[in-house]
Amino acid sequence: MACTLHVQGFPASVTEEELVGRFAAFGTVLSVTIARTPQLLGFAEVIMSDKHEALRAIEALHRMPVYGKRLLVCEQYAVSHHQPSSAPPSTVSTLSLDTGDQQAMGVQVCVDGLPPSVTEADLRTLFSACGTVVSVEMLPTLNGQFLGIAQVEMARAEEADRAIRDLHHTKLGAHMLLVFRRNRRGAGSNRLEPHM
Repeated sequence: MACTLHVQGFPASVTEEELVGRFAAFGTVLSVTIARTPQLLGFAEVIMSDKHEALRAIEALHRMPVYGKRLLVCEQYAVSHHQPSSAPPSTVSTLSLDTGDQQAMGVQVCVDGLPPSVTEADLRTLFSACGTVVSVEMLPTLNGQFLGIAQVEMARAEEADRAIRDLHHTKLGAHMLLVFRRNRRGAGSNRLEPHM
């Protein structure tokens, strides 16, 4: 089953081909989408053909110094067949190597920078202040260790946006949280939907 990765933290000059080369070391890359808007500089989606390959890429590349910066790489659980309503075509570039069928799920945000001791209950409590928490997924590596990344599904898009506004760059203990939106995808489209 294809697996979509959220990649953040690379320079704006990086091309789709460069990202393909970086991730192809861990498996088959189906497509790479880079958003080129002021809100989403250094943001991309990388779709790999297999979840185990994707997890190997996360394990190797997350927080590693690449292109002079530290990449943030996590799994994107949620995609939707809702057609994006913003982002003009010129602001997003896609290198598609294959066509993958993605299942629609909920409105999710990715949370990075979590302390190793955090629990699902802790995240439910934290995010419930922003709305209804549908589910929480703690992201492990292939050897079962916690990466410090979780996916939190909110019931509504407004609640996901509120969680980003209220919790991004806040601290949980001594750890600074990074909270960003799971981007929606139109059927047959690789276009990202900018937050805002």
